[in-house]
Amino acid sequence: MTIPHVAPCWHTVLGARNLLTFDDWWRLPADWVEAPNFRRGGWSAVSRLTLTGPGGEPETLYVKRQVAQFRRTPATGMRPRPTYFHEFRALSLSPALPVVDWVCYAERDDQAILVTRAPRGFVPLSALARRWPAPHLSCALVSVGATLALLHRRRLQHGACYPDHILVDPDTLRVRLLDLERWRRRLTVTAAARSDLDQLLRRAPFLDHAGRDSLLRTARLYAPGLSLPAPRLPQGIPDYV
Repeated sequence: MTIPHVAPCWHTVLGARNLLTFDDWWRLPADWVEAPNFRRGGWSAVSRLTLTGPGGEPETLYVKRQVAQFRRTPATGMRPRPTYFHEFRALSLSPALPVVDWVCYAERDDQAILVTRAPRGFVPLSALARRWPAPHLSCALVSVGATLALLHRRRLQHGACYPDHILVDPDTLRVRLLDLERWRRRLTVTAAARSDLDQLLRRAPFLDHAGRDSLLRTARLYAPGLSLPAPRLPQGIPDYV
């Protein structure tokens, strides 16, 4: 078992709830956000937990638990490590990156736990698109494009750039990214941007011409010459392309 990593400001709060060991986290109630994902002889799942934060305010945490879910990368000498370890690395790369805050990470045998903090007031891009008219959504997409560029300028690819993995604050338009288990370094800024944006556009049928243009125009400021093929037309969305 590796030594657990715990964000310093959370030591007191976690101690007050006796969340000090791997078993303390692992045995938390299975209040799954969605059904566990079973694959390759193991599983992974995310549950929600509310605690009192460092300032006394309620805080929502997401507790990610997994068994026998591994990934090999050159950074680990091609040695298999839990996919949550790779996400933890991404969340720890730099405080300047637009990602959610991590609270705790630990491993034991083929099990791993990653705990992150839900940024207050943020909603998934897909939910924002359902609430806002197209002109307002275009403004949010400019912020999304600029935020993704902070990753891409470092040649970092998100790897799972889906609308539900992009959180937006409706008041400030700040953006936070989550679920970076598949992140990787690419050789160029354009390669990282092209992969993520193509993935996002294929999974965002709610975007009209103006929304797509807002996103891509911003992306091209940071990756000149970036071009993306038009995704296939989703059924029931005639103005997608």
